[in-house]
Amino acid sequence: MNGLMKGKWVKSERIDSIDIFRGIGIIIMVMGHIYFGYAFDFIIHAFHMPMFYFISGLFFKTELVNETRTIDYVKRKARSLLVPYCFFGIIHYLIWIIPNIGNDKVDLYEPLVHLVFINTQGIPIAGALWFLTSLFFAEIIYFILNKFINNKLIFHVLIVILALAGNLETSILPFQLPWAIGSSLVGVGLFDIGHMIGVKKESSYVRWGVNMSIRMMIVIGIITIALMFWGGYVNMRMSTYPNVPLFWVCAISAIIIGINISRCMDRKLPPCVKDIFTYIGQNSIVYVCLNQLVMMIIYVYLPDTVPNRLIGLVFTLFILRVCSEIINKTFLRRIIGR
Repeated sequence: MNGLMKGKWVKSERIDSIDIFRGIGIIIMVMGHIYFGYAFDFIIHAFHMPMFYFISGLFFKTELVNETRTIDYVKRKARSLLVPYCFFGIIHYLIWIIPNIGNDKVDLYEPLVHLVFINTQGIPIAGALWFLTSLFFAEIIYFILNKFINNKLIFHVLIVILALAGNLETSILPFQLPWAIGSSLVGVGLFDIGHMIGVKKESSYVRWGVNMSIRMMIVIGIITIALMFWGGYVNMRMSTYPNVPLFWVCAISAIIIGINISRCMDRKLPPCVKDIFTYIGQNSIVYVCLNQLVMMIIYVYLPDTVPNRLIGLVFTLFILRVCSEIINKTFLRRIIGR
């Protein structure tokens, strides 16, 4: 395991703290699907999806690019991202279609079309599945650029162009690109920033950035939240970026603060509590694929009040833990690329 300790990246801590960070992101995602108010929704959309592209870039190994054929890399990522997308997408579609059979007012084929093509909307129950195709294309694009562009200046210029094209997708085009590719382009930029920080992990400015004092985190956090509301509501799934420069500033700032918080949690939390976050982080794909189905079942029996939403959150996370254990300990683990 890798980590940060005493201002340096140390093998024993890094994955724990990043898994905690990923776990926090998953819990925030679930809370966003439950809905805890407009202000909460506004804030989390500014960073909770960008952070996952950033984390993936953080662990991207450039030295493996020349050793790996492009087709092999595509197959590997397809197994870990596209296979669960297809499997869970079809499962959710079948669950949705059964009670709707015979309903003349419902188009039974439209959700399937959305699942196959425009997956940023119209997918029954599991709308969060869009992220799997988006991350897949972001990783493939980044790998190919590393594979064939040797000039670093040209490489980073292309990254900027692609990221801005993703930011401006809905302004340039009258429609969203299929399979959340527009979000993938923005994700490539976030991926690259994460990768550069991972490569420069021993530099003084990175060490300072991940070793902030609590006072500094609070100050930067307040400023970041203020800038989020100034910049407008962000939604990567729908390619909504009212203020592109502020999107990047707020996303990266919030991600850095999140890493600092995760490191503090890694040091301060009791092992039993820390294990909850690390487990969720290590099994994030199960939580992404099944959280909305579990929530749909739970909230049938809970009146819509804030206390019940919190109770529902606890039950949702518990049931997802059980589902994750079942998947990991049976042949179903192959569906999530394990």
